[in-house]
Amino acid sequence: MNLYLIARKTPTCWVFDHEHQNTVDEALCNGTELAIDWYYQAIEFYLSTEKFKEAMTQINLIESDDVGSYYKDSLSGMEIWLCPWLQGYFGEVPERIYVTCESVGEISEEELDEIMEYIDK
Repeated sequence: MNLYLIARKTPTCWVFDHEHQNTVDEALCNGTELAIDWYYQAIEFYLSTEKFKEAMTQINLIESDDVGSYYKDSLSGMEIWLCPWLQGYFGEVPERIYVTCESVGEISEEELDEIMEYIDK
């Protein structure tokens, strides 16, 4: 048997929806949220001013000044602020940046034991 879920983080916890019993905003808690946070505490980003096949989204420049640049993510529609470090790296403030990201890292046995102890309480 398989189960496929998409969890999302709200301001207070991780939740999911599922058609089974018309589940909406079911909380992932009592230690589950700690494991999810652990897996997603480090994210690897790849950004490019040139379009690439694996790009998940693109961010488009809205405005820029001496304290940073505002972009709009084409997938989420959210505004993103990037600091002036970006200009130093690219040598300019790019009009468009293509982005992909994924979680990185592996959980150690000690960290897994800590999570399991917390869940078992």
